[in-house]
Amino acid sequence: MPMGPVKPKPKRVRREKRELAYLRDLVGKLENKVTLLRSKRLNRLKTGCHDTGISTASHVSPSNSEFSSAWMGLAALQLRDRSLAVERNQKLRCSIGGYVDLVCKLQQLTKKYTAQEREISECASQAHTMHHKFWDLLANADEEIFADQLAAVARLRLELQQRGYQLPTTALSVNWGLSRGHMMVKQDGNNGVVLEMHCGTTVPFNLDVAARAYWRFFCVEHGEIPADSSATSLSKGTIANSFSLRLEFEGLVSEVSGKYTCQVNVDEDKITITWVEHADVLAFGGVVFNGLQYQKRASMTLCRVLREGPGNQSTSTVVHTYFQTIPVFHDSIADKLQQTQAFVDSAYRSHSKLNKIVCQHMSNLLLEEDWKATFG
Repeated sequence: MPMGPVKPKPKRVRREKRELAYLRDLVGKLENKVTLLRSKRLNRLKTGCHDTGISTASHVSPSNSEFSSAWMGLAALQLRDRSLAVERNQKLRCSIGGYVDLVCKLQQLTKKYTAQEREISECASQAHTMHHKFWDLLANADEEIFADQLAAVARLRLELQQRGYQLPTTALSVNWGLSRGHMMVKQDGNNGVVLEMHCGTTVPFNLDVAARAYWRFFCVEHGEIPADSSATSLSKGTIANSFSLRLEFEGLVSEVSGKYTCQVNVDEDKITITWVEHADVLAFGGVVFNGLQYQKRASMTLCRVLREGPGNQSTSTVVHTYFQTIPVFHDSIADKLQQTQAFVDSAYRSHSKLNKIVCQHMSNLLLEEDWKATFG
């Protein structure tokens, strides 16, 4: 019968492996010695010694041979260290090249981001300085009106982000109680008359309670008064709706109807309510108007105040409010200046009274929400 190939014995395989390792090590040592001898010969040639290696070796004394062997050992160590250094340098060059490429890409992305941010800021500033359009809330399509309001909300949120959700100190009214702030009337070359109110206050309630109360006030202010207060729970996202509101106070009637778009952004320690509304003013503060429409941009930013000490439980909330109202008239109206002056005067007369009503209503809402949060 034909015999298969004879398998080598395990001991022989192990011996051959050891011999291969020994021979590889020996080859490496011999290569190093050859390199050293070549470098030594080159050094001799440079110093003027032209003797051959054989004649030199025949006249080497024992002391010189010992010195040569010691020198070759040191040279071998130096050669090994040099090879390791060369390898490390190559790795460093590769890594440095990778870092350089990464830095170049980051610089390109930074330039691109800066250019995009500049374009967004320019678009926002240009849109902000544009003349406000009078919207026919009955004739124009709802989709067109809400789309314009949504773009205005996005611009307002961008402005708030650029200034870190902080109000300008020149127009900021800081209070320890509830307030809508001081009303200021400014002249704008593009927008005409601008009415602004800024306020920063601190309420002794946690963020959830304050947010629910201010959201309920927002709903009531836009004519949404459900029978059950739980129906006005804080909504998230974007809301677009129509509203109609009639208020009679001390014999003075105010009546408006319009549309608004609102965005609610909820973060861990901050809730922001931003909205834009367009409303036809039929009467305000007992004064009847014709062809007048106010366009409002507003925001309420509620920030949690962390308590120092064990637990860091929040017991208060900082509230920043911002309201900007611009009166806009239909092109067919001739007495725009007179109606604008009447609107500003009526706003001044009713501001303090409306502020008291709003603060009283907000106090009731805060206490009610705090009671529900505590006792259910």
